[in-house]
Order: sequence, then structure tokens, then C-alpha cells
Amino acid sequence: MSRFAEGTDPEYIRQVNEQLYGDKSTTNRPDKTEGDPLPDTQLATDNVTSAGYMGIPKIGWIAIIGVLGYFAYKKGVFKK
Repeated sequence: MSRFAEGTDPEYIRQVNEQLYGDKSTTNRPDKTEGDPLPDTQLATDNVTSAGYMGIPKIGWIAIIGVLGYFAYKKGVFKK
């Protein structure tokens, strides 16, 4: 037990762990096979969107390129 939990009632710790992590004795359900290592939950297959390159969305990259283009135009990079 860590120093944080010193002097705490072990029954209280057990109750908190059951509330947080569930009762471990209820995992042996009759509908599961004995050696089934995977839980019977499904993975979320909702519409997953990406955050874009380096976490910046596409509109952010358009804005960055626009600002860089503006400053390049202001400096005369595009003049002959």
C-alpha cells in the first residue's frame, strides 16, 4: 500500500476500487468461454476525422500559406 493510503480503511479502498474498476468477480459470466481473453465490447466505428498534418486542420494550412504568400507578394518576390 502506498504512503498515500496509509491509515485508510481497507474495506473503503475495496469499495472505491469496485466503483472505479468494477467488481472482478462478475467477469466470469456463463455466456463467455473459459479462455476468452478479449472483452465482449465493440470498438467504436463512428466517423473518425483526422486532425490534419501536424495537428493543424486544412483551413489552418490554407491560412498559413495565404499569410506567407501575402508577405512574399509584399516583398516583391513575384515581380519580374
